[in-house]
Amino acid sequence: MQVSQYISEEEYRCPHCHQLPVGFDSGNLNIARRTILYGFDAIRVEWGKPLPISSGYRCATHNQLINGAPLSAHQFGVALDIDVNSVDEVEQLAQLIESLFPDFRRGEYTARGTFVHIDAAYLIQPKATLLWNEGRRWYD
Repeated sequence: MQVSQYISEEEYRCPHCHQLPVGFDSGNLNIARRTILYGFDAIRVEWGKPLPISSGYRCATHNQLINGAPLSAHQFGVALDIDVNSVDEVEQLAQLIESLFPDFRRGEYTARGTFVHIDAAYLIQPKATLLWNEGRRWYD
């Protein structure tokens, strides 16, 4: 089963508990989940080849086990970590995301693997933290 055109339910489920986010219903997605899932599909189309998801939804237990941020957008089902093959591809993907979705919060990771984090936590109201502002960027 797919949660969007290019994301399988298996990729999106928490690897620890194998659950989907609370209230997840692909026929009735809230705006933040719809934005991140269908935004990823648009990114994938423009990229032109598969983009594996290394982390989608995370339950609180899994997030804690991997030392995720206490208010990680992954825990709300509105974040994706996208694996690529090299530092150059991290930069290329980040530029593509910037051109298509400048409001996405984005992290570029090259020290602990090569992946790009995207999320739409800025659409959740009220904001759980001021760090959930649109267009926020960070690098490892």
